[in-house]
Amino acid sequence: MKKNTFSWKRAILLLSLGSIFTISACSSEEETAQQVDEQTVNQIKDFTTKFDESLGQANKQLNTFNVALDGLYTGQVSSEQFVKILSGNIENSRSLISTVESYSVNPKVSIYHQNLLKYLNQQHQLFLDSVEMANLEQIDKRSLREAYFQVKNNQNEVRNIFINGENKAI
Repeated sequence: MKKNTFSWKRAILLLSLGSIFTISACSSEEETAQQVDEQTVNQIKDFTTKFDESLGQANKQLNTFNVALDGLYTGQVSSEQFVKILSGNIENSRSLISTVESYSVNPKVSIYHQNLLKYLNQQHQLFLDSVEMANLEQIDKRSLREAYFQVKNNQNEVRNIFINGENKAI
């Protein structure tokens, strides 16, 4: 009978120790999860700041393009001036794309990063096409205006997808 009592005591002791280890492990897992969540939140906050800054720079470039195109319509900007203005835009745009490509992003925001890059490259192509038209002396102001509207709409779509937290590509 003593042997049986010893087994019960041993079983109770083992169960108690197991419970303590489980509670400790759970506590440790919760702390780790909390640290991971904090890290994720910080990475998302960092990306949000970069996203806003990048769109702000891109918008300035797009506004420069729009003003230059308006100048072509009004005759205040010559084709040569248009090329010069957009050449500066192209340099800035290329630099911005390189910067955005270098971002290290959390997988939770990678779709927004991809959307941003796609938009920036589309805008960059608009600048390249515009300079090519001007260099060939074949500026089609109407098609450039339409392309501007399309790029501007895509800019708004990229921003809205991000703001609304939608998980979709443009």
